[in-house]
Amino acid sequence: MKTPISLGLPLLLAATAFFTPVTWAQPTPTPTPTPASLSYKFKLVDPPNANETSVRGINNEEIYVGDTATTTQFNSGTENGFVAKEWFLKQFSVPASWGATDTDANDISNCNVILGMWDVNTTTVSAAHGYTLDVHGFHKLPDITDPRFDSQPDWNGINKDGVIVGVVDTLVTFVRQGFILRHGTYTFYLAPGSVNTEFNGINDRGDVVGEVDGAVGTAGVLFRNNQYSQFQFPGSDDTVAYDINNEGDIVGSYTLPTDPISQDHGFLLKGWPNHPKWYTIDGNNPTYPNTTIRTINDEEDIGGILSGNGRQGTHQDLGFVAEPAPTPKPTPTPTPTPW
Repeated sequence: MKTPISLGLPLLLAATAFFTPVTWAQPTPTPTPTPASLSYKFKLVDPPNANETSVRGINNEEIYVGDTATTTQFNSGTENGFVAKEWFLKQFSVPASWGATDTDANDISNCNVILGMWDVNTTTVSAAHGYTLDVHGFHKLPDITDPRFDSQPDWNGINKDGVIVGVVDTLVTFVRQGFILRHGTYTFYLAPGSVNTEFNGINDRGDVVGEVDGAVGTAGVLFRNNQYSQFQFPGSDDTVAYDINNEGDIVGSYTLPTDPISQDHGFLLKGWPNHPKWYTIDGNNPTYPNTTIRTINDEEDIGGILSGNGRQGTHQDLGFVAEPAPTPKPTPTPTPTPW
């Protein structure tokens, strides 16, 4: 049995920093290679009666999590979380006794701990709270109580040590800052020169990926050893990184200015920052042409969302999991028959 993380650990810092001073890394310059396409075997994740579904986390045991909503739930702005493996899928919700009106599942660690959030929406209260779910049940994460921050953060990623990353808005200025929650303490980060910084995923080594907004648009970012390095899919005008595995492989989505309509493509980035290799991974679904890759494990299995430009088909969004397609074996050349 996997050992779940322990919650309610003592605070290690006396105060929460507004942001932590960091620097930009200077990766060794290398020529940017022409991106290649990778072939994946896609499996749609579409629970019965679902109007929209998304896959947001997958671990090394190929257990994946996300959220789903029926039409009635979608219209009321609520969802259920789910956990699945192969063709088995089980939905769950944060206990109603907590005041929960909505449940999202955002990631699952390699210790099988699920990370998510739930909303409380009443005529007097509107707030988001984080949770973890393990073999012992649901556990509340500490709220962000610093008055400089909004009460609607996103808890996005968790690693095997229980370190959690996410994003929160600052009040008044509405600047988005990434955060790391470690041992019950939040530390906030704003990349130098960026308007917004968001943390979306973390691996077991503590590498964090996300996105930064600056004067030239949105770029993916890697935060490693207290240094940032920024990247853009070649030719794109918008790149977002959502997850990183223990091999350093980064996944996310990008858009190209040459697309006839705004369309998201999935990407895999290997070897960043010193030896980058870019790959496009698309679902190639004509009804849901947008591909967003939200998660990757160490076997390069991925998960995410297929969506249309506006409502298309019978669903808002479709979840998917996918594994690398086997490389076709070359046809052997016949040996000439001697005379």
